[in-house]
Formats: sequence, structure tokens, C-alpha cells
Amino acid sequence: SVTNRDSTAVDSICSYGNGSQAPNFDKATVYQELRNMTNNITKLGIYKLDEESLYVNGYNEPLQRSRLSITTAPSPTTNHFTLNFTLTNFQYTADLDAPNSRRFISTEKVIKHYIDPLFKRSSIRSVYTGCKVMRFRSGRRRSDTGVDAVCSYKNNVSMAKFDREAVYHELSTMTNGVTKLGHFSLEKNSLYVNGKHT
Repeated sequence: SVTNRDSTAVDSICSYGNGSQAPNFDKATVYQELRNMTNNITKLGIYKLDEESLYVNGYNEPLQRSRLSITTAPSPTTNHFTLNFTLTNFQYTADLDAPNSRRFISTEKVIKHYIDPLFKRSSIRSVYTGCKVMRFRSGRRRSDTGVDAVCSYKNNVSMAKFDREAVYHELSTMTNGVTKLGHFSLEKNSLYVNGKHT
């Protein structure tokens, strides 16, 4: 959520080729490069940026403030991770390209209705705050629809580091080996949690 009425938050999913020639994706390096190219996270073209708002695959560096004489406990921050899977019994149509279309909105509600209870039974249930579908995409077959979502959780001192492998295996188990999500059928090899697959 955004506290300032003049502000608009943007969540996006970016992709890159992962061939043998490509170096390992370094989210800290990409974060620092984007910070430098946006004038320390203050400007993006004609837009002004909240300097604390940049996250790259969940990675964020706190602002370096001048030392305060009074120390306060850090408040929980929100971190994000990506979730991807493919429905095999839901045909993709062009209106799913538009996030404000009735079909996009109604389908996202159904997806969230099925996803939320899974995370609320997972190892991150105490810190999970929700998922947002960012994009639907056409699959290899006419009956397939890919789902790209960004999920969030509170990151506080009482929580161990986010374990994408554990969350992947929990979701796999709760979807019958990545085959079923509510009334949807899933492509068995389509589940990714923050890039983690199998």
C-alpha cells in the first residue's frame, strides 16, 4: 500500500536469458547499478522516485542516515518474491492482457482465493501478506495460461531468511505435486518460487 496519495507503486517482472554464457544473476549488483542510473533512486525520466522504494528480486539497501542519538527498534520491512505457474485447463484470451479488464480482475480474484490458503499453511504463514497477479500469458497449448505473480512478506528479526526451496516444496506438496490448484489443473513442471524450480 502507498501512504502518500500522490504516489503510485509499481511492481514488475523482468526476464533474462540464462544460457551458459550468462553470468549468475547478482541482484545486489543490479540494484546498485539501477540506483546509480536513477540519481540515487530519485528520478526515472519525468518521474520522481521514493528513494527507499527500489527492490530487485526482493533485495533492498537501507538508506544511510546520519547517526541518531536515540536508537529505535527497526520496523518490519516488506520483501517480495516471484511466483510463476501454468494453468492447463484455462484458455488464454486477449482480454487477459489488460489488468483493468473484467476477465483479468475476476481471474486474479479466483487465483488469489486458491493461493492465499496455501501460503497461510506454509512455513511463512506468520509473515505472508499477499500475492498480486502481474501478468497472464499464453501457454504452449491453446488451453494453457501462464500466471506471473509477485508475493510479499514481512521481514522481521524473528523470521529466518526466506527459504525459497522450502516454500517451493511446500507448494508442490499442497498442489498434489504441482497438478491441481482449486478447480484449475497445473502443468507439472511450471512452478517457480523466486526462480526456484524443482
